[in-house]
Amino acid sequence: MSLTMSEPLHDSEHRVRWTATVTLGLLLAAHTLMETGRDALFLANIPVERLPWVYIVVALLALWIVRVTARGTPGHSLRRRLILLQLLAAASVFGFWQAMRSPGPWLYYALYVWSGIISSVVVVTFWMLLGDLFTITQGKRFFASIAIGGSVGALGGAALATFIAPSLGTEWLLFAAACLFALSAVGPMTLSIEPEEEVVPRDMAPGLDTEGLRTGIRQILSHPYARRVAILVALASATVTLGG
Repeated sequence: MSLTMSEPLHDSEHRVRWTATVTLGLLLAAHTLMETGRDALFLANIPVERLPWVYIVVALLALWIVRVTARGTPGHSLRRRLILLQLLAAASVFGFWQAMRSPGPWLYYALYVWSGIISSVVVVTFWMLLGDLFTITQGKRFFASIAIGGSVGALGGAALATFIAPSLGTEWLLFAAACLFALSAVGPMTLSIEPEEEVVPRDMAPGLDTEGLRTGIRQILSHPYARRVAILVALASATVTLGG
């Protein structure tokens, strides 16, 4: 975990937890603004019948990217990667905002696909970093409150969108999202992992099955509680997609 030897353990845990909470709140606020803007722009300019195909492309690309980038990543690299992804998200969304001055149909497709991918990868990397910063016991104590920060951020982003879109225009939601992505990178910049506490890469841990995604799925399905949770998550995602 991120510790400074001169400060008490409790104070360090408290600081890291609140940093993570605020960071996740900013990330989900940025995601909500970006998602609201991209949905409105896409549906206003592209036939809605093409949307399911875009969802499929986003899901496949995001899954592939997360699997490739997550393998054997130590704590130090995860922190740097998260910061770079946050800055990349900010720069790319700002670029899309600039490009909206002379948009073409390809731009709406690109925005939809890219926004889905970058959000997925950033959030997954964020939670992977927390997995290295906290032990299992600490995670049980802190992850719920950190997740609440994400919910507050999503609600705040939605509220901000209802103010920005009518007064400035839908395109400005992208500008606001870019600003929040950039601001969210400040939190991880303040975190550090001591070399002696660095976690062994996941694909190098002794006794760890390295079959990847198939192994993870089998392990979930073999546990009754995890299997029910997975089914509920899949049904909820399908309901949201079909209902939208």
